[in-house]
Amino acid sequence: MIAHLSLLIAVVIWGGTFIAIKICLQQLVPIEIIGLRFIVGLPLLALLVYFSRVSWKIERSDLPRLLFASVMLVLQFLAQAYALTMTTATNTAWLVAVSPLAIALLGALVLKEHLGRETIIGISIATIGVILLVSKGRLADLGWLRSIGDWMVLFSAINWAIYAISIRDITRRRGPLLVTLLVYTPLTFVGIAGLIVSDTITRLPDLSTAVWWWLLFLAVPGTIAHWLWNVGLSQIGAVKAGIYIYLESVTTTIIAVPLLHETFGWGTAIGAALIIVGVQWGQRRGR
Repeated sequence: MIAHLSLLIAVVIWGGTFIAIKICLQQLVPIEIIGLRFIVGLPLLALLVYFSRVSWKIERSDLPRLLFASVMLVLQFLAQAYALTMTTATNTAWLVAVSPLAIALLGALVLKEHLGRETIIGISIATIGVILLVSKGRLADLGWLRSIGDWMVLFSAINWAIYAISIRDITRRRGPLLVTLLVYTPLTFVGIAGLIVSDTITRLPDLSTAVWWWLLFLAVPGTIAHWLWNVGLSQIGAVKAGIYIYLESVTTTIIAVPLLHETFGWGTAIGAALIIVGVQWGQRRGR
């Protein structure tokens, strides 16, 4: 029960982070958002580890896996932030829904989990949905293939699947909270380096109140959401945890359409529906 509740809270919060990033991009560049977000997020995690009295013990053999997971996170946050400069928050959220199916595929290839007929059908349905979504129903107009932002989101969805597969075992051995702190540390230093290079400090007083509030949302609930995701991941596994990701899309759409005035036409609606059906079908017990 705790694992499922943790995953539910995490993905609902993450659905809101796409809106937060989109609004912050009005006054900041992606690397600045990452830096400001994790300057607050990392100390928050450190305090949680300290007061939770979590063991800091890490074996040397764990370091390569932790480093790899950190690199995946750096790519993840950079790809999504830069993608949002070229595509909508709604498109980003729905395309991220491909992650559960990517997790299922990688689970079969890497973890040798059985890939049944239901998963294959789900992958096929979701693929059609993704094509319809990114093309906005204009299949005859190949101009949509040049949408770099959408392709970057698709890359981030696959990248997240790789991260989930790589981090599952170590969260079980070392604990979700400590692992979250450790994989966030290199990401935070990358963000700080970006702040220094871009000379962000001199522009901080000019940021609007709205941007500051959304940055705080990214830094606090957004960080806690990652810890909660790792809690669920460690308890029920990558494939089962992945099915919750599609709820990000629902949250983002509910907020983005009225707040950011993003369009939601028939192509988006049908594509999104097919992605949901594909994800749900693909996560059924295969035969």
